[in-house]
Amino acid sequence: MKKWYIDQVFVKDGETYDRGYYICENGTIEWFPPIYGAESEIFPIAECCHEDGLPISVSDGELLGEEIHTITDTDGVEWEVKILSEDGPEIEVRPKGTTECQYSNWGVFCRHHGIDMDALA
Repeated sequence: MKKWYIDQVFVKDGETYDRGYYICENGTIEWFPPIYGAESEIFPIAECCHEDGLPISVSDGELLGEEIHTITDTDGVEWEVKILSEDGPEIEVRPKGTTECQYSNWGVFCRHHGIDMDALA
């Protein structure tokens, strides 16, 4: 499933949620409370809107966000990967469903986790 990271706030039921959420192609919003180790909360996209009151749509993901790729390593751990630069190997990576992100080099990450270098192609 594709998803995009949006570095903005959103509103649901009149409550403004802290900046940084994901628009998922399945029609949901994924948001992490700003608490270390907190689990994500999932909301139907139809119940959410931008700060200016306009509805959020799945197509906003490509327009406003950065695509997040999900890959699985040889131990079965799913990782979410954000490419930081089209010109270089730098990535931001975190175990799926957590807020524990780390910065890495794509080649080093692949070798360490037994992932094919072409996994994102």
